Amino acid sequence: MDSDAIILGKTTTIVRCERKRPKHSGDILYVPLSFDKHALMEYMKTRLIRILKSEFLKLKKNGNFYIVGEIDFELVRKFRDRSILSMLKGSTILVREDAIKLTRIEIREVLVHELAHIFSKHHDEKFQMAMRYIGGKQRRLPIQA
Repeated sequence: MDSDAIILGKTTTIVRCERKRPKHSGDILYVPLSFDKHALMEYMKTRLIRILKSEFLKLKKNGNFYIVGEIDFELVRKFRDRSILSMLKGSTILVREDAIKLTRIEIREVLVHELAHIFSKHHDEKFQMAMRYIGGKQRRLPIQA
């Protein structure tokens, strides 16, 4: 029984097969027969955390900024305000679980936005400068719905 899901901005077909571990190949995600809906969600959450960490490391490596201390990532099912996609709480960036639907570029832009909040809590000039400094050519945030 196949189904479709949006993963990293692309419609992906989920196919159950005899594999022991999930494998993403092109537009197809092969998952073990033993995967139920809960196991698939856990896999997606793990994958999103890996992508967030990977994009954060790329930003640190390519950027001219240095953060003292650790930045953690935590996934949340939803925020009280449903329009919020992510937020910075202390040194933890909270991201909605359904951000797995975003492309890598959009995930990176979300990270740049939240990292800029380390320098300014409001969307003022200091915040805008921090976004340009951290992310280089900043486009825009994805629509938050």
